[in-house]
Amino acid sequence: MQKSRIYKFIILFGMWILLVVSLGCMKPYVPQKYPIEKGATPNFTSSKPIAIFNAIKDTPKEVVIGYDIYKGDLSAYTQTAVQVLKDELDKKNIRVVDEATKKLKLEVTKVSLFQPYMDVWRSTVVLKAETGLGYSKEYEGINNAYLLYTRSLDGAITRAVTAMLNDTNIINYISK
Repeated sequence: MQKSRIYKFIILFGMWILLVVSLGCMKPYVPQKYPIEKGATPNFTSSKPIAIFNAIKDTPKEVVIGYDIYKGDLSAYTQTAVQVLKDELDKKNIRVVDEATKKLKLEVTKVSLFQPYMDVWRSTVVLKAETGLGYSKEYEGINNAYLLYTRSLDGAITRAVTAMLNDTNIINYISK
């Protein structure tokens, strides 16, 4: 009888510890800007300014990524994509303003993270872009990083923006 109670206590205590540890270990991550490599996007320019928007800025969407131990806000991931795009357009001498007749809305719709090998992290980010003319497409950025999951996530955002800037429909819209 006494062993049964001790056994039940140990099981319940173990389950409680697992619950506390799993909830306490969720680490929020706010992605950082990682610049697009020189030559990764075609050369183009525009004489007209463009407005770039975070399509989910006012409604944060929290997601759990990477074995349920990391969490992120899709609005923050989208804002990082907006900043990467603004920096790249600035390098091309394209003016980005708050209000313009040309508009481009961005939204990160999916983020995933896993470890295919012992010390390698692989991230996938899906970025949806919509022009002011109604053209809409999703772009996937996949990035591997050694040891640092943060670098993997940052690089995946940059790769998704790079893919978007290689789409001739997006280039034509921005450059007109």
